[in-house]
Amino acid sequence: SAIYHATKSFIRNWAIAFQHELIGTGVGITVICPGPVKTKFVASSNSQKSLIFGALSWFAYESMDVATAAVNGTLNGTREVIYGPLWNVIQNLLSVYGEAYNIIAVKVLWQDPKAKYRSTTSKYDHK
Repeated sequence: SAIYHATKSFIRNWAIAFQHELIGTGVGITVICPGPVKTKFVASSNSQKSLIFGALSWFAYESMDVATAAVNGTLNGTREVIYGPLWNVIQNLLSVYGEAYNIIAVKVLWQDPKAKYRSTTSKYDHK
């Protein structure tokens, strides 16, 4: 989970920095921030036991819907496509609260509550 989220953060930040370097060149970069997407990765990573793909699975989106939004955003010159209203709110919280919020979100939403190597921090654990 940590490596997955770290790479997503790196790609988003790299794309935003690259967008600034490309100003005036006619070349654009669109970064896609879809939130949870129902793909084969969910099963292969054992993520179906996590809160976001389990009890809150109605927050996860179909891959074709996300792909359509990504293509449309790219064709329209949008710099960042954040798919879904919930993920727009979460992205705004991240920009205000930074890493502390990200750690809590990863812990609560993405980790399997019964995982053997689950990280623990007192008040953020859910039962």
